[in-house]
Amino acid sequence: MGYATVSNDEESRRIGRRDIMVAWHGTVAPLEWYEDLHKRLEPIGHGEAKVEYGFLSIYTSKSDSTSYNKSSASEQVMKEVKMLVNFYKERGEEVSLTITGHSLVTASFLSLDISVISFSAPKVGNIAFRDELHQMGVKMLRLVVKQDVVPHMPGIILNECLQKFDDITGTLE
Repeated sequence: MGYATVSNDEESRRIGRRDIMVAWHGTVAPLEWYEDLHKRLEPIGHGEAKVEYGFLSIYTSKSDSTSYNKSSASEQVMKEVKMLVNFYKERGEEVSLTITGHSLVTASFLSLDISVISFSAPKVGNIAFRDELHQMGVKMLRLVVKQDVVPHMPGIILNECLQKFDDITGTLE
């Protein structure tokens, strides 16, 4: 699903903090394409925020039948990032978190400076989800290649009000 990496000492000095990056892969397997096509939004958290069902399913599913996902992708990345955050904070370093792919992991790291960089990813949440991320201070950059089908699939680009997310977030040409 992805990996976590940490800035080295030289880069950390240059940017003024230790940056932990979580990178998620794009849609690859047939099951992922199938899940991406779901257009149902599911509640996440306690407010009005909702995320796309297929994406949430891939992120939270687990199975005892394989060694790769006895714990969910969410559980795996949270365990690793928490360990890294604690390690560097115990050393007295300022820590930031950069996420490429999607932003579902951000809610557990509110005390960090968080940036999300999305490369032609599906739009995974509704307006309330976007608003909650903004309220948490999450900085987001969403890059879309016009020819890529994933960001334009039915069900993913429309929220429950049937508004295009691009109409809300703006588009850079």
